[in-house]
Amino acid sequence: MFNGGPEAYRPEKYGERIIFERQINATSAASFSIKNEDGVELHAGLTATEEKGLIFEHFGIDINNPLILLQQEEAKRFFKENDPTSLYEYFVRGSQLNAVQTTSKSTNAQLDLYKNSINADKTKLQRKKAQLERLEKYYGSVEEKRTDLEGRMAWGRITRDLKPKLAKKQKEIEDLTKIVESFSLAITDKERELDAAKRTEQKLSHDMAMLKDEIEEHNKQEAESKSYREKLAKEVEDLDKAVKQLWHDKGNVSEVIRYCEREIREAAMNKANNNKGNETEIDKILKEIELLTAKEEQLKLKIIELGDKRELVLNETKACDDREAKVNKDINRLERQRGSREADIKAAKNARKDDLAAFGRPMVEFVNAIEQNQDKFTKKPIGPIGRHIKIKPELCKHKDAALLIHAYLSIGLLRSFIVANTKDRQLFWEIANKYFVHGPTPEVFMMQKNV
Repeated sequence: MFNGGPEAYRPEKYGERIIFERQINATSAASFSIKNEDGVELHAGLTATEEKGLIFEHFGIDINNPLILLQQEEAKRFFKENDPTSLYEYFVRGSQLNAVQTTSKSTNAQLDLYKNSINADKTKLQRKKAQLERLEKYYGSVEEKRTDLEGRMAWGRITRDLKPKLAKKQKEIEDLTKIVESFSLAITDKERELDAAKRTEQKLSHDMAMLKDEIEEHNKQEAESKSYREKLAKEVEDLDKAVKQLWHDKGNVSEVIRYCEREIREAAMNKANNNKGNETEIDKILKEIELLTAKEEQLKLKIIELGDKRELVLNETKACDDREAKVNKDINRLERQRGSREADIKAAKNARKDDLAAFGRPMVEFVNAIEQNQDKFTKKPIGPIGRHIKIKPELCKHKDAALLIHAYLSIGLLRSFIVANTKDRQLFWEIANKYFVHGPTPEVFMMQKNV
């Protein structure tokens, strides 16, 4: 068969020719094979038959169609029986109308079979559903009976084998419940004490703020007083300089007056000689003396006025010094009060930290986290329980009292907490998992509703 052109069938394998070879043997069955253009056998037996079907399908060859391939026997019959009936038969076969009719009939028959099968399957499915519903009801009743029997059997084993242990555990639970209740009452009292301590701490902080404001106000007044005092000191200094200058001027005036008096005496001595020019000079000198005397009196009055003003300034400076001394005294008192308040606040904080230090750093950080998130809880968790346990004074004399309490309650109970409900417990665990990564998370108990 020619296998060239653009529509060749697998030309890389067969080339331009496909050879179909059938061998008819005298002693054995015939064999069929397919070869390429070089005569190399590629398929034989059943694989050759399958490959032949693929090749014919690729080229659109129907070997049973007499219009495509007219076999020898068909040719003889065609030429021998060349009538309209035979020709129409060959036309039907060549146009594959008979195949279409056969296929249509076969398809219709298969559809009828499928419909009948589907209807039968629907009927079977309905019966199966009804049967399944009955089985489910029966299984449900059986399952209920089985569950009930298993519960009875389990309870029977518990009552038979575990009743003593159950009674013991029940007693332990009752004891623990009593302990938790007593702890809850004690912790409630402790909470009241802590609330009172917190209010005291807040009051101390408020007093500290007030003291700080008072100290700042006194410091401000002291600064203003210092500035005013420096201003008064400057005025006193200026007054001293002015008085000193006035005294200097007064001394100059007195010196001039004495000089004029000497001139007058000399002029009087010369007057005896009736010297008229001297009289004029004496009058002139007397007028100068009068003016200088008047100026001297003015200087005296100015000196007195400045002296009075200086006295007032000194008195005001003394008053400022007294106020400054009072302010310093108040500041020292407020500083002592602030130191006392700071010591009280520090002691209160240390007292709250010391009772947690024994539980380790993670517990301290965890309790601080609970206090920061306490508004998210219905009620602030109480704990660790060991923090709220107080030994009676008479028991403190026994050195093993703390060890006995530790052994009886266990470290787990001493590190445990009490919460109000399941929501608080879930939030408690979420916070605890962040701080107890390398150690056990504290146990948590839910508070009794009547506590």
